[in-house]
Amino acid sequence: MEPERDDVDGYDDDDRNDGELLWDEVEGFAMHRPRPMARRNDPCPCGSGRKYKVCHLGREMHSLDDRAGWLYLKASRFLRDRRPLATEELAGLVVDEIGQPGSLDELADGPFLRDIVLHEEGVFDEFLAARDGLLPDDEALLAAQWALVDRGVFEVLHTTGTELDLRDLARGDRIRVVNTHPSNSIRAGMLLVGRPLPVGQTYRAFSGFMAVPHGHERAMLAAIESGDSEEIAKVLAAILAPPRLSNTDGQDLIAHTITWRVAQPDAVDKALVGAGLQGDGDDHWTLVRDSKNQENTVIASVHLDGDELAAEVNSAERAAELQLLVAEALPDAEVVDVDVHPFEVPDEPVRTSGMRPADLDDPAIRAVLAEHIAGYERRWLDQSIPALGGRTPREAAGDPIGREELTRLLASFPVPAPDSVGAMDPDRLRAALGL
Repeated sequence: MEPERDDVDGYDDDDRNDGELLWDEVEGFAMHRPRPMARRNDPCPCGSGRKYKVCHLGREMHSLDDRAGWLYLKASRFLRDRRPLATEELAGLVVDEIGQPGSLDELADGPFLRDIVLHEEGVFDEFLAARDGLLPDDEALLAAQWALVDRGVFEVLHTTGTELDLRDLARGDRIRVVNTHPSNSIRAGMLLVGRPLPVGQTYRAFSGFMAVPHGHERAMLAAIESGDSEEIAKVLAAILAPPRLSNTDGQDLIAHTITWRVAQPDAVDKALVGAGLQGDGDDHWTLVRDSKNQENTVIASVHLDGDELAAEVNSAERAAELQLLVAEALPDAEVVDVDVHPFEVPDEPVRTSGMRPADLDDPAIRAVLAEHIAGYERRWLDQSIPALGGRTPREAAGDPIGREELTRLLASFPVPAPDSVGAMDPDRLRAALGL
């Protein structure tokens, strides 16, 4: 007879959500009994000496491989009962850091933070202490083994969609994780953080994985080593934070419009040109200099309208630089307004002229693009890369540890299409670095 849900969960209607969660745990086992281990009159495989029909017939257990997921769900239910708000509190710490409260429910309901509360905050140990005597012996042994498994950062060596071959960065161990959800976004060379748990000869990812961008792995490993759930949450927040918009000096993009009133408009051109700005003869000037990551960068655009001089810059640092320059060039200029507002990326591409888009099939244009990307690749080899701990790719290639990090970084680069001329090519970079 099919069991009714209310017969199984034992909760009233007010606790329906908890009851449904419990039903989800047991449904697969309640609806599918394990196969008999022997015929009725055969000796029982348990070794008791009695016939199977009077010993274990009707009391068979599902295999430990099948029950491993249920064991993890039992621990998760124990967490909900003992510390119902713990996962939400940890999720709140993350969303406060990244300023995205809309992500709270997704993080709180997901398995990743729940596993941090279970392991790093010691709830799984509490579960073992409270439930050890109630668990079947093989489950209790497996749970004790899980309690000793720490979180790790793993390099993806190979993926088949439902299986992952991983290498633990801290310990060097190689493991195979089965029963993963197929994902087109996971590829060899990526880094993942998680706590896969052993079940038999393989591992299961009950807690899921989170991608770790190259450059964040050291911080995550240090947080894991600390054993502090909040430290791990802070590193996770740094990973999940929206991309930081910056200019070519690496400064936060914040638009500034500065307005001065000038006493002698006719003297502005001579003063600004003398200070190093370039004029176009139409009451408009630009400040151009080499920035940290680009030559001949337009730092500021300045325009004179009557006795008002207005300038546009894209960072607080550049605004301060320009104000100092104008103060020295035009001592009588009076700042009348500084408008500061977030830099907004337009939804549609900005058309800066009436020119048609470049024809990427034109051989001349392709040659220019190829030369541009080749020059960028040459400069990249000697740039400080955060993902390499601040080392340049050439420096990393000459250091055993750095070489390993460099190899992983290049493996994470997308491979451009054969006819592409506008993207970095990891194979060319490997050749230039002797990899």
